[in-house]
Amino acid sequence: MGRVVVLLFALALAAACGRGQTHGAIVVVLDTLRADHLGVYGYPRDTSPAIDRLAERGVLFEQAVSPSSWTLPATIALLSGRYVTAEVFSGGLRTSLVETLGAAGIRTAAFTEGGFVSEHFGLDRGFEAWQESEGPVRLVRAGHRTQDGGEGGIEHTFARARQWLRDHGEQPFFLLIHTYEVHTPYRRPPRGGAAGRGRLGETFEIGDVERVRQGEIELGDTELDYLARLYDGGVAEADRQVGALLADLDLLGLRDRTLVVVTSDHGEDLGARDRRFAADHGHSLYDELTRVPLIFAAPGAPRPGLRIRQQVSLLDVMPTVLAWFGLEVPAGLGGSSLLPALHGTEIEHRPLLMRQFARSGASLRPLRTAWRDGVTKLVLNFPFLEPSAPTVELFDLAADPGERVNVAERRPEARDDRIQQLRQLERVLDAEGLADLRAAGDVPAALRERLESLGYGH
Repeated sequence: MGRVVVLLFALALAAACGRGQTHGAIVVVLDTLRADHLGVYGYPRDTSPAIDRLAERGVLFEQAVSPSSWTLPATIALLSGRYVTAEVFSGGLRTSLVETLGAAGIRTAAFTEGGFVSEHFGLDRGFEAWQESEGPVRLVRAGHRTQDGGEGGIEHTFARARQWLRDHGEQPFFLLIHTYEVHTPYRRPPRGGAAGRGRLGETFEIGDVERVRQGEIELGDTELDYLARLYDGGVAEADRQVGALLADLDLLGLRDRTLVVVTSDHGEDLGARDRRFAADHGHSLYDELTRVPLIFAAPGAPRPGLRIRQQVSLLDVMPTVLAWFGLEVPAGLGGSSLLPALHGTEIEHRPLLMRQFARSGASLRPLRTAWRDGVTKLVLNFPFLEPSAPTVELFDLAADPGERVNVAERRPEARDDRIQQLRQLERVLDAEGLADLRAAGDVPAALRERLESLGYGH
């Protein structure tokens, strides 16, 4: 039945696009963007009018989650459609679904802002064109240059991507756009009026993150509110750039044959659970770090504005892109195509193993693991990392979406069942070997400078 649904949807899309027209697909990854800071996901502050309008004509997934809480493993999973193991990543990305697109004659290009989304890690695999930013993170307004005379930032990234579309959009194409906008440092004008900022400066820099972690800056309610408003300023700027991209699609006549996907690699901790970790990520697997926006806008979709409650993940994004182009989705992936869901066919929750990988240190084993099935969330902590954390946490996501009430002792059967499912998949993945995600010592100077400017010191 699923294959019939996909075929019918493909025929509907072909009719909507017109005979002889070629398809295109764009995946926009807005780094560190929490789903719950977009209006279409219920956020009260006006941060995302363009993305909200995109969702109104597309399909929104309410429970989209990332398999990790920092950029490199999340991006590996996104591009490969597989969990991160040594078979997938060893000294660099070893397999990418972008290769399948290129082999089918589809033009492929990526415009990224480097850091952990770099060719150094093999993430350019399969791309015909790959451009990434180097040097320190730059935040500049369109048409301006940075203090050192360079160009950079989200405006520059999107401008290059839009130019590539103008040059190549008449052919079948796949375009990946990645930006560090929303990631620290927070330097955009804060949203939400002129409320106070307490002990914080006008911007929130990488050094401030560490000072908060060390207790040198105390965050009270005023500071946390200002931090969220600074973060929202980045969200609004990212949304503005998405809006400009969508306007170009209309001007170029590409909207009616282009699949547009907006998502993120992971979320951001804004201090609601533990103020020491405000403006940071990669340290836990709670939903503030792993729940991401996921919106697909496909021409010809019969139910615009559809919202899907069933859980999906970043592993499903590229299989969906393959199916959109009418290509066979390889077997053995961690994810699968969402094309039937875009058509309105009801899908089941897709359980996900989530792992917190270290960016440095001796051990390759995940520091924390979690199992999320759309109904409950199991988190296995390692006490030596956080002595106060319980070893096992189980959360009822319907009754407790904020993951505050641990019901592991009250629901032992559910707890043990989830542990068994998690361990079963771990055994399968362990047979493929442990991936080494630690940045190698031969990181080029320009890339090292960019990583450090993002707070990733080595």
